[in-house]
Amino acid sequence: ATYPASGSTTTINANYNIGTIDMSLRTSNTMTLATGTTNPSIYGNWINGTGITLSGTGRISYFGRTTQTITSSAKTFTQPFSVSSPSGSVVLQDAFTTSSTLATNLNYGTLDLQSYTLTTSLFASSNSNTRTIAFGTGQISCTGTGTVWDTGTVTGLTTTGTQVVNVTSFGSTAITVNTGALSEADSISYNFTGGTYALTFLNLTNQTVKGIDFTGFAGTLGVIASCTVYGNIKFSTGMTLTASNSQMGISGSSGIQQITTNAKTIDFPLGFGNGAIKQLQDALTMGSTRTAQLGSGTLDLNGFTLTVGTSFTTAAGTKNLTFNG
Repeated sequence: ATYPASGSTTTINANYNIGTIDMSLRTSNTMTLATGTTNPSIYGNWINGTGITLSGTGRISYFGRTTQTITSSAKTFTQPFSVSSPSGSVVLQDAFTTSSTLATNLNYGTLDLQSYTLTTSLFASSNSNTRTIAFGTGQISCTGTGTVWDTGTVTGLTTTGTQVVNVTSFGSTAITVNTGALSEADSISYNFTGGTYALTFLNLTNQTVKGIDFTGFAGTLGVIASCTVYGNIKFSTGMTLTASNSQMGISGSSGIQQITTNAKTIDFPLGFGNGAIKQLQDALTMGSTRTAQLGSGTLDLNGFTLTVGTSFTTAAGTKNLTFNG
């Protein structure tokens, strides 16, 4: 076989249907694979070599019906990336990274991270098709601005593994995270690791998350709608909370849900319910017009003070208020 010379460029110059692309032997023998503005469809595996450079702006779409793998070999994809594999799966073999302004879309099938991190500007899977994000022990990092996560329509969407999304922008440009209304089992934890931006998050009725960690975030959380948190929640000292009349439900079904305010005044109603123990990690102070309700289960003050605005109420049924955990 004859192979392109070292340092050469191979161009995909049309919207071809392609089986497997295997560039694993391209190590010291370098090559650029250019896709230009074409949109190739991949039905097999994609394997980069360590000597490969990728260029092009057209979308790469994976359309296989069984298992497809992607081996990045520490190369950044300059193309947007889609999984459209009914009954199939796309499985990462190492960390996957797209350029800083590009989107990753899950339209059909399973995206399997295994233990790796997928880094993309925007992750979108807002449709009614059957699809799965299999996190395993991997994570998704969203690095962009504007809307960086969109699972607003969750019909047909399931998630497995340890579901974690990191929002890693450190700028001041506004960011939106649209979680949708996933079940407790399918809900996702979100970590906001920096930035001074205005954040639109949990602003639509019935949106859900597993856990929230704002450590390092110094921006403003916009007005929330009625929403549910199934796991731990940690506010940051540098963030600003916007007042809201809508209730945040702290409603995990089992285990212990930790609530850390870092001295932020919570200026929206809180509802504590379901089977998990809701446990304070520091003093919880609410706005002067805000209410708290214990619907069921146990609220463990853990030796800290809960300061409520207008009233603390309990619903009918079994519940406990513990002062010293």
